[in-house]
Amino acid sequence: MHEIFKSWVFQRFSDPFAEYTLHLRNTNGPLSAFWMSYIDMTELLLHMIRASKEGNWELHLSCVRQMLPWCFSYDVINYARCMAAYYSDMTSLPDEHPEVPLKKP
Repeated sequence: MHEIFKSWVFQRFSDPFAEYTLHLRNTNGPLSAFWMSYIDMTELLLHMIRASKEGNWELHLSCVRQMLPWCFSYDVINYARCMAAYYSDMTSLPDEHPEVPLKKP
């Protein structure tokens, strides 16, 4: 898979696509930016569901960390405050409670 991502054929198609999505996010207007943020949030939600189904603790914490800016930007203060505390507690869990087994994927 790594060889495919590094191949010139893949780069030939992925680079223009990345430029186009950047254009949609930044210079194509507010409606386009809104839908791109919607796609980002939906993708994050799907990753969170995947982490829960697989029991992937690292992916779960990564998703929680990526959700925090959205909570602040949409002014959902209670979620932002509680999620920040949750993230802080859960990232320090291996140090404070090493007896808790964390399942590795």
